[in-house]
Amino acid sequence: MIVTCIAASNVQRRGSNSTSTRVCGLVKDLISKRVGEQAQVEVIALSDFELKPCVMCGECANTARCIYDHAFNEIFAKISQSDALFIVVPHYAPIPAKLMMLFEKFQEMAFLHYLAKKKGYPLVGKKVGIIAHGGQPESEETLTYYANELLKPVANSLASVGMKIIGTGADQPQGVVFGITGMTEQAGKLLPEFTHDWDKIRARITPLVEAVIK
Repeated sequence: MIVTCIAASNVQRRGSNSTSTRVCGLVKDLISKRVGEQAQVEVIALSDFELKPCVMCGECANTARCIYDHAFNEIFAKISQSDALFIVVPHYAPIPAKLMMLFEKFQEMAFLHYLAKKKGYPLVGKKVGIIAHGGQPESEETLTYYANELLKPVANSLASVGMKIIGTGADQPQGVVFGITGMTEQAGKLLPEFTHDWDKIRARITPLVEAVIK
């Protein structure tokens, strides 16, 4: 089983310590423990890639490659070769810009495949689990907000190109969400340090991981 987990954080200074990347690490660990050596899980941190927006040139119609964006081609190839995909998306405004650049090209390629009556668009039928989070303390209100502003639009974008959205039941059909437990000010820094309940996050994403790899 080949699985790709995309960490959609834009925060370069955090690197592998970003919340999104750490969640991808949890996903990788859960899959490895359930599938064993048969699992190949790769984490892709979008903060490491210089993506470019789609200019709707149409050159990808026959190749499913972008002639202007080698970073996109690298990511798209990995996703295309995967049996399943996870996307960990933090709340920005509300969706991170680099993730939207991926979605632009997904949509354009799928549309051109449709117009050209081509078969075999590589994202069709591919399973995807979505995990959304943000920097507000957990409450029913904030979790509902993340579900509406992150999970739904991300799931709708992926479903529109033929991907299969996996949830954890009727109450969470499009993925899972979480918030923070608190924040602490850092001396000499504008941004606070967020704190999370990582045991709770692991427990919350476990049913989603199991549903995707089942």
